[in-house]
Amino acid sequence: MANSTINQDLKALRRYLDTAVSKGWIRENPARKLKLLREPKSGIPRCLYPDELKAFFEGMAKYRHWLHGEFEFIIRCLIYTGLRRSELCSLKPENIKVHLRQIHLMGKGQKHRIVGIHRSLIKDLQRRIRRGYIIDPSTRPESISRAFKKVVRSLKLSEALTLHSLRHTYISYMLEKGIPAKHVKERAGHFSLAITDRYTHAIPTDVIEEDALDFERQV
Repeated sequence: MANSTINQDLKALRRYLDTAVSKGWIRENPARKLKLLREPKSGIPRCLYPDELKAFFEGMAKYRHWLHGEFEFIIRCLIYTGLRRSELCSLKPENIKVHLRQIHLMGKGQKHRIVGIHRSLIKDLQRRIRRGYIIDPSTRPESISRAFKKVVRSLKLSEALTLHSLRHTYISYMLEKGIPAKHVKERAGHFSLAITDRYTHAIPTDVIEEDALDFERQV
């Protein structure tokens, strides 16, 4: 686990134990004695860039039979919802509210959140609800990550891309499309806006924003 992930978990644990102290269940919060780990200062999450997205989705058709024929759905579900791998694998039919186009789930740190269902996922989810499960129970989470990495390598994409890059892609492109950071934070299940803000410059751009400046005309 990355230091940033461990720190997020520790902060959540601190808050839970602070509540236990305030209710008189325990005398002190032992998690307050633990120091946060050092995190790298410049960590822009790696998402799939536009050219990589095009190459990946064009090349993915050859691998749709992987993982009991679920590979393509799994990838599309992860990138269109921003769910973590563990959240997708534990998703139950009762979590899906098709009539509302919403997924209700308990995410990291036992944090409840609601994610919208993209129109392209509706029919696939309806079919999976009818069969009684969303992801085949025999599908191991590690197998999903390995399958994704194999496709990335076969398409000669960046080695920096991992399955978690699909979640990064969801968050980065939501922000790039102008969705307010607060809304993205709630859908991603982030503990703070500071985490969401790290994604603001994840997508490369050739726009030079400084060109908007024109001081000499104002003199």
